[in-house]
Amino acid sequence: MAKLLQRLGRFSARHALIVIGIWALVAVGVATALSTFGAQTNNDLTLPGTGSQQVKDLLTNRFPPQQNGVNPIVFDVRQGKLTDKANKQAVTASVKAIRKQQHVFSVTNPVSSSGKTAGLLSKDEQTAFAPVLLNVGSGELTTAIAGQVLDATGPARKLGIKTAAAGSIGTTLSTEGTEQSELVGIVAAMVILSLVLGSLVAMGLPIITAVVGLGIGLATIGLLGHLVAIPSSGPTLATMIGLGVGIDYSLFLITRHQDQLRDGMPMVDSIARAVATSGSAIVFAGCTVVIALLSLGVAGIPLVSALGMASALAVVAAVAVAVSLLPAFLGLLGPRIAWLSLPAFMRPKAKPGKGMWAAWAGVVRRHPVLVAVISTAALVPLIIPAF
Repeated sequence: MAKLLQRLGRFSARHALIVIGIWALVAVGVATALSTFGAQTNNDLTLPGTGSQQVKDLLTNRFPPQQNGVNPIVFDVRQGKLTDKANKQAVTASVKAIRKQQHVFSVTNPVSSSGKTAGLLSKDEQTAFAPVLLNVGSGELTTAIAGQVLDATGPARKLGIKTAAAGSIGTTLSTEGTEQSELVGIVAAMVILSLVLGSLVAMGLPIITAVVGLGIGLATIGLLGHLVAIPSSGPTLATMIGLGVGIDYSLFLITRHQDQLRDGMPMVDSIARAVATSGSAIVFAGCTVVIALLSLGVAGIPLVSALGMASALAVVAAVAVAVSLLPAFLGLLGPRIAWLSLPAFMRPKAKPGKGMWAAWAGVVRRHPVLVAVISTAALVPLIIPAF
């Protein structure tokens, strides 16, 4: 493995533009395919072999489509009551519009006498919900179908009544906005990487390669959704894991490369050696994560298995980019990787064989049995809850 990675690192360093061009073609290819076919998600909640699935199957056979569950459409007003004439007419008109939607099997008017009897109206008569039963399950429910049901509450909204959806409809329409948290994470990573690598140019490389790998991974996940039921939360989980490992793996390799350059190793040889050594650790670590994620399939729950598969794809993309595209960038930059260096007091000091971690490594090496016993004893309390 090390020899193969060393050849890959040397080739990427010497033919940087070719490698970067290949990755650009891959990115354009998956992006074009994604724009052509679109990303597909499917929130299939099938739980084979469980009691809940047995009940769902019973409902499917005896009382369809009760197995799909009800979707509450909530009506709320702050001024007056929903039972006031105008508000009641607006809610009733909304319920009638919902009932006319293509995939609506049944809906109960919460401000009708039957709705009040069923407890669909709050005591202060300012909040109510209409239980909507669809003839499609969560796996087949699309954003368009869910949006049509909620849009049918237009008469109520025009009168100032707030409406919202819960159940499968609400889940389908809700957006998992993670952009802000991702931005915060990237900014934090930029600050930390600047201090660790000592250069703003070097800091940018892990970010760029991680984003490239994540973009390709997410596009591939979107296309995979046409073949496998990938839940809507799959890309979100893949983003969290893919971005983290992408930055981490790149940091391994760049740090080794910088240390070797300080020791006077030639540029291309340093890149090849870094890919052979740190690259081996990256591949091993990546394979371990992928195996762990794919092992979620042992649970036999399609949704959990799909989440693991989606996240594994992101990790595979991160590993591939780290051992091929990153060496190409290093070869293209050459000594310019040290540009925009931080002030000397902020840059990491080269202390081979010294420092806290070197001292700790010495303790472990000299007292392996004692360290193993103490570590195991510390893990026991964490294991107990599993039993």
